[in-house]
Amino acid sequence: MYLKKLLVVMVVIMGLTAVGLSQAGPASAEANRQATPIIAGTRIRMQSGAQCTVGVVLKSTSPTQRLIPKAAATRYIVIANHCVSRNGEGVVVNGKVVGQVISRSGTDDIALAKIDPDPVRTNRCNVGSFGVPLCTSGFRWEPQAHGRVVIASLRTRDDEAVPMPGWGAPGVNETFCTSGSFSGVNCSFAYAPVPESWFPTGISDAAKSDVLNPITGGDSGGPVMSANGKFYGIISLSGMLSATHETQSLMGYVRAEKVFQDFPGYNIAPPN
Repeated sequence: MYLKKLLVVMVVIMGLTAVGLSQAGPASAEANRQATPIIAGTRIRMQSGAQCTVGVVLKSTSPTQRLIPKAAATRYIVIANHCVSRNGEGVVVNGKVVGQVISRSGTDDIALAKIDPDPVRTNRCNVGSFGVPLCTSGFRWEPQAHGRVVIASLRTRDDEAVPMPGWGAPGVNETFCTSGSFSGVNCSFAYAPVPESWFPTGISDAAKSDVLNPITGGDSGGPVMSANGKFYGIISLSGMLSATHETQSLMGYVRAEKVFQDFPGYNIAPPN
């Protein structure tokens, strides 16, 4: 897989290319892919320099965390493990460090990063007994990531960010989508068996597109999803052209079920 006029660092495994290590890329047309709040489909840069895509935004289901305002506004993102160099590595969006990696799966190509909330100053004023306003200042915690995903909109004929409506798996004969921060939204995928020549370290499923190169460098970690944004998995690899064409137009991904098995105690975050 080659990106014209781009410097791309690619990891090649048994004739396949990891798609999360692009070091540079063209400017995205969708402003919400390169800014906070983070959503599924946002472009991130690791402190190591690797550029990848956010696959899903999660929130802790712990009752204790819900009682603490800062913890209640903390969010977590799932990204491709091969994008990460170490636990504790910072996650950067638009030049700002917004969080850090806290867990890496030992079996699947996924990692979990914590996104701390922003403190927002507030002022509250009440009229005193002599008609003089008495004001106190404080702050509240604002999440820096929302449970939304970039999809292709038939209504606007453009990409838009919509609430992610839960998670699941593709149905029989369903055509489903990816949302890479470099390649954009691609809704041309269908189920494909994992070929024997593929060495899918940490990858559970495969899909085939009718597009020649459906995934490009920097898309790793992005969401695999239904046409309306239901979470199906995390992008990991793209098949390279080969002599037998066995892996041509293939995309390897980690299914959503494994995300919640590897990182229990989380669910898809609210959209705001």
